[in-house]
Amino acid sequence: MPSINSTEDLLNLLESNAEFRNAVRRWVLGDELLSMPALMRRMDERLASVESTQQQMAALLKQVVARLDTLEARQDQHETRLAAIEATQRQMAALLKQVIDKQNQADQRMDKMDGRMDNIETTLRDVKRHSDSMWGEWVERKAADKLVPFVGHTYRANRVYPFWGEHGAATDFRRDAFEDAISDAEDNGSIHPDEALRLRETDLVIRARRKSDGAILWFVVEASGTLDDDDIERVERSAVALRKVYPHDEVAPMIFGYRIANRYKQAADDGNIQVVLTDG
Repeated sequence: MPSINSTEDLLNLLESNAEFRNAVRRWVLGDELLSMPALMRRMDERLASVESTQQQMAALLKQVVARLDTLEARQDQHETRLAAIEATQRQMAALLKQVIDKQNQADQRMDKMDGRMDNIETTLRDVKRHSDSMWGEWVERKAADKLVPFVGHTYRANRVYPFWGEHGAATDFRRDAFEDAISDAEDNGSIHPDEALRLRETDLVIRARRKSDGAILWFVVEASGTLDDDDIERVERSAVALRKVYPHDEVAPMIFGYRIANRYKQAADDGNIQVVLTDG
């Protein structure tokens, strides 16, 4: 190793001998100071990393703030829309209450109208019943007036039994014997109570005697303004019941009225029921 006699020799040696220079440096500075550059570099790197992270965080925070601003704006919009919806709901509730109130008022008025209509309908039904009753009684009386001369060409009608009530009946219209015959037949079981009732509800019964041989024949009559299948059905039942009361006599069913449809006329003809129409 070269001798060192002066400061200049020491500096030349330090400059020319890296190993010596490093040894001197370690002895003078120590390991702590020597490691400082590396520590500083690492610190710089960490600081750079922190700064980068801060920048990223700042960017993210800006994004978050922007999104929060957007959400806040949308929230404001939603609140505005909700307020409008709530206002509309209040208006709808008010309108609905008006509708319900008006409906209730209308229902009350309708109930009153229904009551009035029921009264009117009841009155009309009463009027119609009364009118039908009067019309039916008039037609039945007309039948009694018309049919006795009608059958007089061949038969001698010696008894007429109208069942439209005692009031207004001619004094020679007798029913007692006929009523007694119905009651006797019902009592001895010849006819059922329903059949007895049907005979009592028959509009007109004529007891006649044939002029040629004196044979007795009973005409059972149902009278209506407009004849239909109900009249046909009733007079058929009356004829069946009357044959049981007078099994030895002839019974002829007849319907009397002002008009009859062709199909009912055909049904009457098929059942051997005589149809008599009048125009007055």
